[in-house]
Amino acid sequence: MLKNIFFLSVIFICFSIQANSQVFPSELWHSGRVVLMEGDSVTGKVKYDLDNNAVQVTNGKGMETFSSLQVKFFEIYDEIFGDFRYFYSLPYITDEGYERPIFFEVLFEGNLTLLAREYILTDSSPRYSSWFNRGGSFWWPYQRLDFKYFFVNAQTGEIQEFNRKRSTLLNIMDNHASNVKDYIKGNKLKMDQRSDLVKITSYYNGLKF
Repeated sequence: MLKNIFFLSVIFICFSIQANSQVFPSELWHSGRVVLMEGDSVTGKVKYDLDNNAVQVTNGKGMETFSSLQVKFFEIYDEIFGDFRYFYSLPYITDEGYERPIFFEVLFEGNLTLLAREYILTDSSPRYSSWFNRGGSFWWPYQRLDFKYFFVNAQTGEIQEFNRKRSTLLNIMDNHASNVKDYIKGNKLKMDQRSDLVKITSYYNGLKF
């Protein structure tokens, strides 16, 4: 019995280390710059916090913290993504019902612009072990990076959250819904994949308006 308890404790520690070992972009400092509303820019190492709509900059002379009210946009080179990323402060009506500027990442800009806001999602997956349920499985929590997606119509400026449903996407792109539907099907694209949504948005913006 004690042997089993010790073994289970080891499993718990190992899975806890695994769950907490992943590093997310918002936890790191990135090379970049922050452009303020007044037009001034601050260059250095940048760290962002989308939950609190804040961004920090350090350049060896100290650290400065700015809110989305003070920032026009900021850009970073994200080594995890292996690419540059661009974030703009845009007015948005929150769940509380009032409008305030928050940070959005711009994934594609055009007549229809694709935006995103990342967050860390706690999920669970099955783990298999002969020590549980006679060779069965148990569910173990872990964290992963996920995104909420938004579209902006250049004519209205309205920011609309996208629920990852194909019917919603085709309604947003209703003037070319048939073409977009064929493009999605022909290329086997998914509504919950960041790279696929960029491809679809790019294709749509390439069509005649």
